[in-house]
Amino acid sequence: MIPLDSLGEWLRARFPRRVSPQWWQALFESVESAVSPLRNVDHSQRLSDLKLGAMAAILAVERHDIDASLGAYWLLRLAAAAVRLNVPVSELPVVLTPDGSAAWALEHVPLPRDEAVVAAQARRRQYLAADESFFAPIGASYESGSQEPDAQASALRGVEKILSALPWIADHLTDPKIRREVRAWLGIEGQL
Repeated sequence: MIPLDSLGEWLRARFPRRVSPQWWQALFESVESAVSPLRNVDHSQRLSDLKLGAMAAILAVERHDIDASLGAYWLLRLAAAAVRLNVPVSELPVVLTPDGSAAWALEHVPLPRDEAVVAAQARRRQYLAADESFFAPIGASYESGSQEPDAQASALRGVEKILSALPWIADHLTDPKIRREVRAWLGIEGQL
Protein backbone atom coordinates (compact mmCIF):
# COMPACT_ATOMS: atom_id res chain seq x y z
CA MET A 1 0.00 0.00 0.00
CA ILE A 2 1.21 3.49 -0.88
CA PRO A 3 1.27 6.02 1.98
CA LEU A 4 -0.90 9.03 1.13
CA ASP A 5 1.98 11.47 1.58
CA SER A 6 3.99 9.52 -1.04
CA LEU A 7 1.27 9.27 -3.67
CA GLY A 8 2.67 12.08 -5.80
CA GLU A 9 6.17 10.55 -5.80
CA TRP A 10 4.78 7.11 -6.56
CA LEU A 11 2.82 8.50 -9.52
CA ARG A 12 5.84 10.38 -10.88
CA ALA A 13 8.00 7.24 -10.65
CA ARG A 14 5.34 4.92 -12.08
CA PHE A 15 3.92 7.32 -14.69
CA PRO A 16 6.49 9.99 -15.60
CA ARG A 17 4.18 11.23 -18.35
CA ARG A 18 0.43 11.59 -18.37
CA VAL A 19 -1.85 9.04 -16.79
CA SER A 20 -4.93 8.35 -18.86
CA PRO A 21 -8.23 9.83 -17.70
CA GLN A 22 -9.64 6.28 -17.79
CA TRP A 23 -7.08 5.17 -15.18
CA TRP A 24 -8.11 8.04 -12.93
CA GLN A 25 -11.80 7.31 -13.52
CA ALA A 26 -11.24 3.69 -12.48
CA LEU A 27 -9.42 4.86 -9.34
CA PHE A 28 -12.19 7.32 -8.40
CA GLU A 29 -14.89 4.70 -8.96
CA SER A 30 -12.92 2.21 -6.88
CA VAL A 31 -12.61 4.73 -4.03
CA GLU A 32 -16.31 5.54 -4.22
CA SER A 33 -17.14 1.85 -4.06
CA ALA A 34 -14.72 1.29 -1.18
CA VAL A 35 -16.40 3.95 0.97
CA SER A 36 -19.91 2.72 0.27
CA PRO A 37 -22.05 2.30 3.38
CA LEU A 38 -22.97 -1.13 1.99
CA ARG A 39 -19.41 -2.33 2.60
CA ASN A 40 -18.48 -3.72 5.97
CA VAL A 41 -15.45 -1.49 6.48
CA ASP A 42 -14.37 0.30 9.62
CA HIS A 43 -14.47 4.08 9.91
CA SER A 44 -10.70 4.57 9.72
CA GLN A 45 -10.48 2.65 6.43
CA ARG A 46 -13.32 4.69 4.91
CA LEU A 47 -11.66 7.90 6.04
CA SER A 48 -8.34 6.77 4.55
CA ASP A 49 -10.05 5.90 1.26
CA LEU A 50 -11.82 9.27 1.14
CA LYS A 51 -8.51 11.04 1.71
CA LEU A 52 -6.91 8.95 -1.04
CA GLY A 53 -9.68 9.96 -3.45
CA ALA A 54 -9.30 13.64 -2.63
CA MET A 55 -5.54 13.58 -2.96
CA ALA A 56 -5.79 11.66 -6.22
CA ALA A 57 -8.30 14.11 -7.70
CA ILE A 58 -6.11 17.10 -6.87
CA LEU A 59 -2.95 15.37 -8.13
CA ALA A 60 -4.65 14.36 -11.37
CA VAL A 61 -5.63 17.98 -12.00
CA GLU A 62 -2.21 19.33 -11.00
CA ARG A 63 -0.52 16.83 -13.35
CA HIS A 64 -2.92 17.91 -16.13
CA ASP A 65 -4.04 14.29 -16.49
CA ILE A 66 -7.69 15.26 -16.12
CA ASP A 67 -9.65 18.44 -16.58
CA ALA A 68 -10.21 20.49 -13.41
CA SER A 69 -13.97 20.16 -13.85
CA LEU A 70 -13.66 16.36 -13.60
CA GLY A 71 -11.50 16.74 -10.49
CA ALA A 72 -14.11 19.07 -8.99
CA TYR A 73 -16.89 16.64 -9.87
CA TRP A 74 -15.13 13.80 -8.01
CA LEU A 75 -14.29 15.97 -4.99
CA LEU A 76 -17.98 16.90 -4.77
CA ARG A 77 -19.00 13.23 -5.08
CA LEU A 78 -16.58 12.21 -2.35
CA ALA A 79 -17.70 15.08 -0.11
CA ALA A 80 -21.30 13.92 -0.64
CA ALA A 81 -20.25 10.39 0.31
CA ALA A 82 -18.67 11.75 3.51
CA VAL A 83 -21.95 13.54 4.30
CA ARG A 84 -23.96 10.33 3.74
CA LEU A 85 -21.54 8.47 6.02
CA ASN A 86 -21.86 11.14 8.73
CA VAL A 87 -18.10 11.62 8.84
CA PRO A 88 -17.41 14.53 11.21
CA VAL A 89 -16.09 17.54 9.29
CA SER A 90 -13.25 17.79 11.80
CA GLU A 91 -11.89 14.44 10.56
CA LEU A 92 -11.91 15.40 6.88
CA PRO A 93 -9.41 17.35 4.82
CA VAL A 94 -10.99 20.73 4.05
CA VAL A 95 -11.45 19.82 0.39
CA LEU A 96 -13.77 16.95 1.40
CA THR A 97 -16.09 19.09 3.48
CA PRO A 98 -19.17 20.47 1.74
CA ASP A 99 -17.81 24.03 1.94
CA GLY A 100 -14.30 23.00 0.93
CA SER A 101 -15.34 20.87 -2.04
CA ALA A 102 -17.76 23.56 -3.24
CA ALA A 103 -15.10 26.26 -2.90
CA TRP A 104 -12.59 24.14 -4.85
CA ALA A 105 -15.18 23.44 -7.53
CA LEU A 106 -16.17 27.11 -7.80
CA GLU A 107 -12.51 28.09 -8.23
CA HIS A 108 -12.23 25.64 -11.12
CA VAL A 109 -15.44 26.34 -13.06
CA PRO A 110 -14.11 26.80 -16.60
CA LEU A 111 -16.42 29.68 -17.59
CA PRO A 112 -17.99 32.62 -15.75
CA ARG A 113 -21.78 32.32 -15.37
CA ASP A 114 -22.62 34.87 -18.05
CA GLU A 115 -20.28 33.22 -20.57
CA ALA A 116 -21.73 29.79 -19.75
CA VAL A 117 -25.23 31.07 -20.51
CA VAL A 118 -24.06 32.66 -23.78
CA ALA A 119 -22.24 29.44 -24.78
CA ALA A 120 -25.36 27.39 -24.01
CA GLN A 121 -27.51 29.73 -26.09
CA ALA A 122 -25.07 29.43 -28.99
CA ARG A 123 -25.16 25.64 -28.68
CA ARG A 124 -28.99 25.70 -28.76
CA ARG A 125 -28.89 27.85 -31.91
CA GLN A 126 -26.52 25.32 -33.47
CA TYR A 127 -28.88 22.47 -32.58
CA LEU A 128 -31.81 24.28 -34.17
CA ALA A 129 -29.93 25.13 -37.34
CA ALA A 130 -28.08 21.82 -37.54
CA ASP A 131 -27.66 19.68 -40.53
CA GLU A 132 -26.13 16.22 -40.24
CA SER A 133 -22.57 17.58 -39.94
CA PHE A 134 -23.52 19.03 -36.55
CA PHE A 135 -23.77 15.50 -35.20
CA ALA A 136 -20.20 14.60 -36.18
CA PRO A 137 -17.93 13.55 -33.31
CA ILE A 138 -16.86 16.44 -31.09
CA GLY A 139 -13.86 18.17 -32.55
CA ALA A 140 -14.33 16.73 -36.02
CA SER A 141 -14.87 19.17 -38.83
CA TYR A 142 -15.37 17.45 -42.12
CA GLU A 143 -15.17 20.72 -44.03
CA SER A 144 -11.79 21.87 -42.75
CA GLY A 145 -10.31 18.54 -41.69
CA SER A 146 -9.56 20.03 -38.25
CA GLN A 147 -9.54 17.67 -35.29
CA GLU A 148 -9.16 20.28 -32.54
CA PRO A 149 -12.02 20.25 -30.03
CA ASP A 150 -14.09 23.38 -29.59
CA ALA A 151 -12.72 24.94 -26.41
CA GLN A 152 -15.96 26.74 -25.57
CA ALA A 153 -18.03 23.56 -25.95
CA SER A 154 -15.54 21.69 -23.76
CA ALA A 155 -15.66 24.43 -21.12
CA LEU A 156 -19.47 24.37 -21.17
CA ARG A 157 -19.43 20.60 -20.61
CA GLY A 158 -17.09 21.22 -17.66
CA VAL A 159 -19.53 23.75 -16.20
CA GLU A 160 -22.39 21.26 -16.62
CA LYS A 161 -20.36 18.48 -14.97
CA ILE A 162 -19.69 20.62 -11.90
CA LEU A 163 -23.29 21.84 -11.74
CA SER A 164 -24.53 18.25 -11.85
CA ALA A 165 -22.65 17.51 -8.60
CA LEU A 166 -23.21 20.72 -6.62
CA PRO A 167 -26.75 19.77 -5.46
CA TRP A 168 -25.32 16.78 -3.57
CA ILE A 169 -23.66 19.08 -1.04
CA ALA A 170 -25.70 22.30 -1.40
CA ASP A 171 -27.92 21.63 1.62
CA HIS A 172 -24.88 21.06 3.82
CA LEU A 173 -23.04 24.32 3.13
CA THR A 174 -22.34 26.47 6.16
CA ASP A 175 -20.35 29.35 4.65
CA PRO A 176 -22.86 32.02 3.52
CA LYS A 177 -20.61 33.31 0.71
CA ILE A 178 -20.11 29.82 -0.75
CA ARG A 179 -23.81 29.03 -0.32
CA ARG A 180 -24.78 32.20 -2.25
CA GLU A 181 -22.33 31.41 -5.04
CA VAL A 182 -23.53 27.80 -5.32
CA ARG A 183 -27.15 28.97 -5.43
CA ALA A 184 -26.28 31.51 -8.12
CA TRP A 185 -24.71 28.77 -10.24
CA LEU A 186 -27.57 26.38 -9.67
CA GLY A 187 -29.94 29.22 -10.58
CA ILE A 188 -28.64 29.28 -14.16
CA GLU A 189 -28.72 25.51 -14.61
CA GLY A 190 -32.02 25.70 -16.49
CA GLN A 191 -30.44 28.10 -19.00
CA LEU A 192 -27.71 25.66 -19.96
